[in-house]
Amino acid sequence: MLINVIYRDGSVDIVNSSSLSHLIKNGEIFAFCRSDGWTRLDRDPVRRQKLPFDGPGKRINDLMEDYYG
Repeated sequence: MLINVIYRDGSVDIVNSSSLSHLIKNGEIFAFCRSDGWTRLDRDPVRRQKLPFDGPGKRINDLMEDYYG
């Protein structure tokens, strides 16, 4: 999927979706276009990087460890 972006210097480009995360992470773009309109990175919510789960495990090994110690 191709996405319209506006870089911090005001230049406009079209990038593939796999490049968008990299551009956002490195602070290289000012805004990008979603299906519902333009998203400005300085004011609009964007997805955050998922953090590792730090809660109780749900796998059978985790349950057995809790039970048997």
